[in-house]
Order: sequence, then C-alpha cells, then structure tokens
Amino acid sequence: MSRIPTPEERFAAQREARWRVGSASTSERRRKLRALMEALLARPGLPGAG
Repeated sequence: MSRIPTPEERFAAQREARWRVGSASTSERRRKLRALMEALLARPGLPGAG
C-alpha cells in the first residue's frame, strides 16, 4: 500500500488505538485530557468553557 493516509485517517487510527489501550490506563488519559483542556483554556481570544 503506497497510499499515504490523510491526517484525518491517521488521527482516527491513533484515537482508536488509544481507545483500545485506554481502558488499562485511565489515569494517563485523564492527565492528557486535563493538559489538553488547560492548553485550550490558556489560548487567548476564546470564550471560557463553562
């Protein structure tokens, strides 16, 4: 298969792989989610997520 996956396909594959493994590492997922939320809330020009 010489076809290069699109970023969307790659992201979906990573998300699915993370979901399959995620059940064993809930604390790690929660930590990543918190880091992501903090990064989003730290960006200027966005309304605060209620």
